[in-house]
Amino acid sequence: MGLFAVRRTQETHGDTPVSRGARWRRGVRKALSGVTGAALVASSLAVVATTVTAAPAFAAAPFICEPGAIYAQSTTEIREFSVTPTGGTLGTTSLGTGHSNNALGISSGGRYAYTITNAAAAGNKTLAVYDRVADTTTTHVYSMNVGSIVRGAVHPKSGVYYFATGTQADSTIQLYAWDPATPAAAPVQVGKLAAAAGSAVFGSTANGDMAFSASGQLVLVAEQYVYAADIPATVTPSTATISAKQVHDMGAGVAGNGIAFGNLGHIFVSVANGGSRIIEIDLARGTTVNTTPIGISPTDLASCTFPNTLTLKKDVQGGRFAPTDQFGLRIVSPAGYQVPQTDAVTKLNATGLQPDYAGPIFTNQGDTFTLSENAQGSTDLRRYASALSCTQQNPDGTTTPVAVNAAGQVTQPAGPLGTDVICTIVNTLLTPKLELSKTADPVSGTPVVTGQRISYTVEARNTGNTRLDPATVSDDLSAVLAHATVDGAVKTKIDGIDVPTGGAAITGTTLAWTGALDPAQKVTITYSVIVDDDAEGQSIANRVTASGTPPSPFDPVVPPAVTVTNPVAGFEIAKTADPASGTAVEPGQTITYTLTGRNTGATVLDPVALADDLSGALAHGTY
Repeated sequence: MGLFAVRRTQETHGDTPVSRGARWRRGVRKALSGVTGAALVASSLAVVATTVTAAPAFAAAPFICEPGAIYAQSTTEIREFSVTPTGGTLGTTSLGTGHSNNALGISSGGRYAYTITNAAAAGNKTLAVYDRVADTTTTHVYSMNVGSIVRGAVHPKSGVYYFATGTQADSTIQLYAWDPATPAAAPVQVGKLAAAAGSAVFGSTANGDMAFSASGQLVLVAEQYVYAADIPATVTPSTATISAKQVHDMGAGVAGNGIAFGNLGHIFVSVANGGSRIIEIDLARGTTVNTTPIGISPTDLASCTFPNTLTLKKDVQGGRFAPTDQFGLRIVSPAGYQVPQTDAVTKLNATGLQPDYAGPIFTNQGDTFTLSENAQGSTDLRRYASALSCTQQNPDGTTTPVAVNAAGQVTQPAGPLGTDVICTIVNTLLTPKLELSKTADPVSGTPVVTGQRISYTVEARNTGNTRLDPATVSDDLSAVLAHATVDGAVKTKIDGIDVPTGGAAITGTTLAWTGALDPAQKVTITYSVIVDDDAEGQSIANRVTASGTPPSPFDPVVPPAVTVTNPVAGFEIAKTADPASGTAVEPGQTITYTLTGRNTGATVLDPVALADDLSGALAHGTY
């Protein structure tokens, strides 16, 4: 069999012409003669046969990955279809030989074309890999318990070839994958596609095709409907259901058996009934651009360019304030779009990227869209921080930032291969928090003495993710100033930087500060006192409190109060005599003395020593 291709000789997008010289330079082709190798009998294992075309005088160019190049497959060949402003032209040159008859997929970059046998019954399937550069075809024969294969596409990032059946009895479409990196391994089923809730169910005879966006999202066409599906990231055997969300209705009467994207994002549909033709559709505006009759009966289309798509996703971080908090997403399209507004609502209560999203919608490059969110369920959006960002997903796996203005508007970027933009609104649960600490030097609980300095440090830190305005600190110094005197100035710093005005100040017996703290900011207040001489036996204690006021609807946050205490040592001595001091005594009379030492403070005194000078007593008396 052969392939044929189409290349656009001139195209316009808006007022900007696309160079055709580059396309024609890349489109140079050499006529090649082919020699077909012997076929091998298939068994339950993979049997590989190779079809080799005679090597050209120089290496051929890959399939053209440009807006004007579409490739059409029939049961016998592949040709290039060149897009023109009035439709297109089907080339006369068959590209390669040995192709199977359906499920055409072309790799990103255009080197390989993959096809597989479309047989109605289970049995042997021949998977053909055509290397356009080497101009050789390698075939792999697999025994597969699957019926008709009608869809094929190559993942732009992994290079894995995916193919799919028509609609099965359970209204699903079986999806298979084959990894060229491990050709000896047979294709495996990776899931079954089913129309998502609210989407049109796959018709019982739904023909169609599939392709990939640049980010690797599967775009599926079944009759007149276009669906999008997020397929597994790895080739792992599975029969699990993969949800396919309807994203477009091409309208009654458009029931193609092949699709491809080209002309800067338009979809091309091959139709065999009612006369073989290729229809170019502007999906965004829902209009048919051109219809081109062709002289073959097409079974499939493919290209190595991508649709222009825009998707709005939701990422919930830090949990939900209430399990029933949900979020609405909305994309508003420009005037003239077939679907003026696209909405979605989240349904689960898990964190992270949500499985429900708005889009993808098909777009035209240069058009501007407005993105927004809205509260659903019990959500109060004031309880969440919101951040919107957009990136262009490139086929090589890289991303490019796309600008979003303050009004939430994004413009679909230009790109010859088509542009795939994913925007995400990240909602972070707001949790107001304030931490308060106070330390003393010497540390709280350490005894001090009269005349000693005590230095205090008060810190209030915003440990939440909301601004606290106002934030206040109040230090009750009544029990400090009763027994100590402030020494030096009160100093205030925010994040280590001196506050020139509006710092903490002492009024009466209260030290107070009022200001604002952004998330992670910290205010530090330091001051010192000297213990008074008459403070023996007293306790230098103070209690600091704080509060922070977040935005509505949150209540103020009040951390636990902190108290620091430094006891002042105190010791009293008393001495009595019997007879009492001042009483006259006579020779031979006994005088009894009593010494008393009392700990008048709140600290342990250890050791305690008492000394009584008896020199005057023993000079005139005997112990």
